[in-house]
Amino acid sequence: SSRFGSRLTGSSLEPLVCPGPPPQKLHAMTAGQGGEGGGDGAECRMQAALRLARQAVLDRGVVRGAAAVVVHRGQCLAEGIGERGECGRPVTADTQFQIGSITKAMTGLLVAQREAAEPGFLESKVRDHIAWPIHGETTLRHLCTHTSGLPSIWLGLWQRFRFVASALVLRLQGALARVVGSRIARSLPGAGYLESFYERCDDRTLEAWVRSSAAAAAPGKSGAYSNMGAGVVGRVLGDYTGLVKSLLDRLHMRRSGLNLATAEPAQGYTANGLPVPWWTFTGSIIAAGGVYSTANDMAKLCQALLGAGEVAAWFKAAREPLAGMFGMFWVCREGRSLHNGQTLGFHSFLGVEGDSAVAVLANGAVMEIDEVANGMLDVLIKGHTDKYPPKAVPKSLRVGRAACEPFVGVYDASSLAPGSELKVGYAPVRRALTLQITGQPWFAAYLVEGETSVFYAASVKVTLAFTPHEAKLSQQGVEFRFV
Repeated sequence: SSRFGSRLTGSSLEPLVCPGPPPQKLHAMTAGQGGEGGGDGAECRMQAALRLARQAVLDRGVVRGAAAVVVHRGQCLAEGIGERGECGRPVTADTQFQIGSITKAMTGLLVAQREAAEPGFLESKVRDHIAWPIHGETTLRHLCTHTSGLPSIWLGLWQRFRFVASALVLRLQGALARVVGSRIARSLPGAGYLESFYERCDDRTLEAWVRSSAAAAAPGKSGAYSNMGAGVVGRVLGDYTGLVKSLLDRLHMRRSGLNLATAEPAQGYTANGLPVPWWTFTGSIIAAGGVYSTANDMAKLCQALLGAGEVAAWFKAAREPLAGMFGMFWVCREGRSLHNGQTLGFHSFLGVEGDSAVAVLANGAVMEIDEVANGMLDVLIKGHTDKYPPKAVPKSLRVGRAACEPFVGVYDASSLAPGSELKVGYAPVRRALTLQITGQPWFAAYLVEGETSVFYAASVKVTLAFTPHEAKLSQQGVEFRFV
């Protein structure tokens, strides 16, 4: 659930509707666990960070509801904001959300745990553990850093057609819902394939995906985000379900689990506001995205990551960059360690930097949550942010080939992952640049009005600025430089 990869202004910060229960102040960490005590300055920053989350939900209407956690200098606040769903009940700090690929961050902790118990596990070959038809040189390190050569998922021609058709039906249902309501719109058939996609992926299917992808895989040569790779790690670890439950129990995350929540689940929504069912994961692919959690439970995880126990030691190992910006599934850049997650109807973010941490769980599949959470982490650390609210979308123009020709070519993107490249081309029909990072879909970028070398891709909120020697890509306040 990743592609590439605040509103502190003079305007009113007062919510437009009742935000539900006030922030829940959890027990502070003991001395030595998360830095020195909070004090008034820490409290002010934590409240300012939570205001960004309230603005995203209550002022901007980015999603119906969210739950947010801020941890700073040993203090912790958790808060529910907005509504769980059409029932109108408020989100609380105990409302359950799917956290998608933040599951991979937990998988990274489990890999670090195994490496601590069995030194050399990370560098061991997959075939030493399971008899699957994977490239013989593929190691656990390759899988954890998305450099195994395996794609995110494998789709044959018929499966690809069904996947795309199902996605189009979901979009059509979303458009119809604005006119006739979601209940009638959801009766339009054809979306079931995408809604139950991972439910059909048992270990036999995952092994078949690996077999179909093995011929083209070249471990260590390039990077490509891979849900399949995380699933293979889950298989290698063994009883993945038992390992995750053990981790959750260790952290007293009593309202978290795998697959479908039953106590207090939020309703998930697509980016265009269509209610959709929770994804269910079958077999080892659950290691890629099958965990659900709450704000209160994520607060316990954040405190453990910042603490002084075994989990903190595993996190220290897992966050260490091994290939490009990836550690053991964790994304690590400029002192900030993070992972986001997205399922069909949810988006989530977990980030740690210094003695601070932020987690945001939302009941909408909306990438803007990453900008909110990164802005919140900035507020905790620096006292301010320029990451949120998002800047106005620049007006962009279609341009001819001559204006784009100086920028067409291949750029070194190994800062993302070893062997990665940014390919820049020109699409005459769209009259725009085409941009593609190794292992990811291409997208169109149009010239920003008034500029001659700055392009903007609205679909992924990416700005690309060219100089004679490099291309600078900016997304959600993070910059990458490619030469």
